Amino acid sequence: MSASFVAPRYTPTSQVIHWLSALLVCLAWILGLFGDEFPKGVLREAANFIHISAGEIIAFLLILHLRASCKTLHVLSARKALLCANFHKRRPYRGFLGLLPQTKR
Repeated sequence: MSASFVAPRYTPTSQVIHWLSALLVCLAWILGLFGDEFPKGVLREAANFIHISAGEIIAFLLILHLRASCKTLHVLSARKALLCANFHKRRPYRGFLGLLPQTKR
């Protein structure tokens, strides 16, 4: 009996989130690294604002990706499914974790 390996396909949504996150990480890293090189004033403040906004968008995309991943539990590995299930067991942190879909127990 031979076992065949099928490579997982990522959804188009996951691919877009991945590449958007990668671009934003590069942008935030470059602005964080060279932010002090901008002249003081409006340009430096704008660069700092974009740097912080990119970080916030990255955090939002991470939450969006986790939410999308937990919706497709049937194609996830057992470890990731356990991670998603454990998110719902932590009741004190319901505010942040309320963004994730509920699983039946």
